Formats: sequence, structure tokens, C-alpha cells
Amino acid sequence: MDTSDATAFTVTATAALPAGGIGFVEADPATGNVWVGSGNSVLVFDPAARQVATISGPDEAVDVTFDTTTGRAFVVWQDNGDTGSGGDQTSSLAVYDTATFAPAAAPVTLEGNQSQLGDACVAVTRGGTSVYVSSPAESKITKLGLRMSPKVTQAPTDLGGPTGGTTPDTSGGTGAGGTGTTTTPAATAGGSLASTGATIGTAAGVALLLTATGWYLRRRARTTAGGQIRTPGSELYPDS
Repeated sequence: MDTSDATAFTVTATAALPAGGIGFVEADPATGNVWVGSGNSVLVFDPAARQVATISGPDEAVDVTFDTTTGRAFVVWQDNGDTGSGGDQTSSLAVYDTATFAPAAAPVTLEGNQSQLGDACVAVTRGGTSVYVSSPAESKITKLGLRMSPKVTQAPTDLGGPTGGTTPDTSGGTGAGGTGTTTTPAATAGGSLASTGATIGTAAGVALLLTATGWYLRRRARTTAGGQIRTPGSELYPDS
């Protein structure tokens, strides 16, 4: 792998890659790091071609896309579809923090998605609110939506009545003799990904459509500038 100056088009750094198939080579627009799909791993290199991380997965890494607003990378780990060599016809979509390379949510299972008829593609809209994953073997695109859980920013407030009296507490607490209680739900940590999503298109020629759609959305996402925002408790859910 070579990195080059975008204006002079000269090679600035070189990194050796493992032998075998390469699923993708994609640059993170926010950090400049290069993510390389190599077998069942994703190798991450900085702009100087120094390897800074290795992410291992359950299947072959076939595609990645980035959302610069949330600082997340979406990776498709695709099963080979060959049951004779351990394939189980089940792939997955995983989300990673592009700064720490740690999982940002639990992976979602993509049943029936396998690479016998082509590799899957993934695309994300700005802000990561919608994620699209193609499945050429099934001639469909699955859409997942992003849900953000609330973040607790302060302790519960005493809503009890005055001393000696009893005042109903409509927010869930009970006022009695100046003592009141409220219950505040805790924020969901980590979040999770749903196992299924809405299907968009099932016609025979949908593979070409889903590829074009994926690249269009990916190009839009890559033009997004700005800082990274960390919001806890996010998850992807089926968007019907």
C-alpha cells in the first residue's frame, strides 16, 4: 500500500500488506487513517503508513464506510456461503470508534447475506441516522436506523410536599412529611444492533441499483466536514 501527495501525486510512504485477497482500501476523511480489509481482519494505517490497529472479525471484511459526524466506521463482515468450509450463510455489520478502534455498538446479524454472488456494500447517511447494507445473494438492501438513548446529566430532584403534609407527586415520586422520591432511568450503555431491517427492492436487477445507491450515499458522507461528536448509548434498529 502506498500513500501519495494529493497535489504532487508523489509516493510519500509505503506499507507492506499480507498475502491474500484485499476486500477494500478506504481512507477515513476525518483522521486520514487508511482502513484495509485483509481476510478476516481490518488493518488501520496512519497517513505515514504506520500500522496503528488491527481489528479481527468473524468473517471476511468486504466493505467499510465512515460517518465523520459521529466518528464511526461501519464494517461488513461477510460469510463466504460455503457450508463445506465452515460457512453458515450469516454475515454481520459492526460499528467502530474511529479514534479508539473499539466497538461502538453490538454487531447486527445479517442472515442469508453471503458472498457467493458478490460482496456486500455498506453506505451511511450524514450523521449515521440511516445505514444501508446490500446483499447480492438475496437481491436486496437492508436499511437500519440509528436510535440514541438519553444521557443522564443530573441527579433526581426531590419533588416531595411541604413538612407535615402530603402532596401527590405526579412524576412518580411520593411526597409525605417532606420526603419525596423520583426514579430516573439510567442511560443505556453501548447499545446494540437489531438483527433484521427493512428490505428495499427485490427485483433481479437490484444488485446494480444497490451498488450505485451505496456509492452515492458514501460519497455524500465523505464530503461531510466537522469535528467528531461522541454520544453514548446508540443502537441501530429496523427502519420500516
